[in-house]
This record gives sequence, C-alpha cells and structure tokens, in this order.
Amino acid sequence: MAKKIIWDSNLYNKIASIYDIVFSLFLPKKYRIKVVESLIPGNVLDVACGSGALLLHANKKGLKCYGIDLSKGMIKQASKKVPEAELREGNYYKIPYDNGMFDNVVSTYALGGTKIDIEKVLSEMIRVCKPNGQIIILDWQKKLKENLLDKVFIQIARITEDTPKDFIKILSSNGFKPECRKQSYTYSIIIASKINKK
Repeated sequence: MAKKIIWDSNLYNKIASIYDIVFSLFLPKKYRIKVVESLIPGNVLDVACGSGALLLHANKKGLKCYGIDLSKGMIKQASKKVPEAELREGNYYKIPYDNGMFDNVVSTYALGGTKIDIEKVLSEMIRVCKPNGQIIILDWQKKLKENLLDKVFIQIARITEDTPKDFIKILSSNGFKPECRKQSYTYSIIIASKINKK
C-alpha cells in the first residue's frame, strides 16, 4: 500500500487562509525578498506560488507576474494579494505555458518533498525559461559532503516529507551556470543563468 502524501493540494486548500501566519516562522520572508532582489527585468513565473508572497514583492518591483499552484485555495489567496498577476491552477510537472516565455522562473520553499521528481520539475522550469533568462530556487540544497548532524537532520525532516535536493547538479547538466548563496542551515538561494555557447 502506497504511503499517503501529507502535503497534498487538499491540505493546502484547508490551510490556505492561515498559511502565511502559521508558516512565517519556518519560511522566512526575508529570503523571498532576497530572491526578488535578484530578479532581472521583465516577467516572472512563480512555480508552486502558494499564497502569492513572492509575487507580491515582484509586482511592487514592476515585474509582470505569473503563478501556478495545484491548490485552488492558495490561488485564491494569491489573487487577493496580487490581483494584477495571471494565476493558474497547474502542475509543475506540466507547466501550462509556452516554451521560452519567462525572464525569471522561480520556486521558493516548494521543491524539497521526498515524493517530488525534481529532474522532471526542473526540466519544465528550463523549458519555459527564455534563453537569456534565469531560474532561481529557494530551497534545501544537498551538500557535497554530509556530516553526522546533516544525516540526523535529514532523517528528522523526512517525517514531514522534506529532503535536500541537488539543484546545482541538475541545472549544471542542463547548460546552466548555478550560483549557490547559503542563507541558513537548510536554505540556499540558487541562481542559474543559461551558459551562452559561442
């Protein structure tokens, strides 16, 4: 019998109205603001946009905002925050936008789940990113060498279906040059731009 996924869209629908309050301590706003500060001019797609916290700041910066999320409840909250944004119910395994449409494709606090096929998600993010655009991920980047504390921490995190991923390795193997900016013990900002081949 397959293990039931804890963090599914039904749960997010139920907690959407209180999500920002409950998770503000665990998912620091200051890191999302740092992501927004790194956006290049143009437009931005927030993959698994949640309640629209990042899009709110991106909109204030003057970017044209787009967001997808599987949760209707989260999309509803995001539309209240950023009515100017184009928001769609959508799956990050099949992003409902055309190839090469976005200057910035971002995801924050959304890709660390143990059940996530990260290579498939990143291939979709790469597909919709413009050739001169960038991909930014705020999440738990896997360390090259894990110490004992790392291993213990990972096992504890698995209880809530969280795990570090090697975003850098996957992006590098797909023609991107990633830069990792560590923010805390578990969170890093990975900024990746396409390598222009001469």
